[in-house]
Amino acid sequence: MPPSRSLIAAAIALGVAAAPAALPAQAAGSGPVLLAQGAAPPVASSDAPLTRRPEELQADPMRAFDIDKDGTLDLAEVKSAAAARFDELNPDQDDSLDEREAAPVLQGEAFRQADGNGDGKVSKAEYLAYVERTFLLANPDKDGTLDRAELNGEAGRALMRLLR
Repeated sequence: MPPSRSLIAAAIALGVAAAPAALPAQAAGSGPVLLAQGAAPPVASSDAPLTRRPEELQADPMRAFDIDKDGTLDLAEVKSAAAARFDELNPDQDDSLDEREAAPVLQGEAFRQADGNGDGKVSKAEYLAYVERTFLLANPDKDGTLDRAELNGEAGRALMRLLR
């Protein structure tokens, strides 16, 4: 007997994983999937936005953004989180952020630096390029990944502000 919708909704709200047998089969792309306890999360492609719980963002950004769970953030993971954050900041879905929309993550000189073409708006491509430049600054050993120590540095903290 399949679980009730309220049981599934409660499990989702609490972040509880459901056993695979407890859920009906789900078509690909038809919505969130609950994982069995201990199951590995799907690897996000660059097209798939990263789903984050607010408490994960505040308590442990590494846990929230480290898709492959290797203890570091690579550029693809960071750009996936940045693309999702851009979409959250852009409620009118007009493909760019004005200064008001960008204010939670970009203000003043940072906004001007992110606005690559100087049109007074930051497109998604410009935002992701700015995030990439910040990632490179936060990666002084140039190994292509950020560990916790690098995230705690000045550039790492600046990068985290762009993602949450």
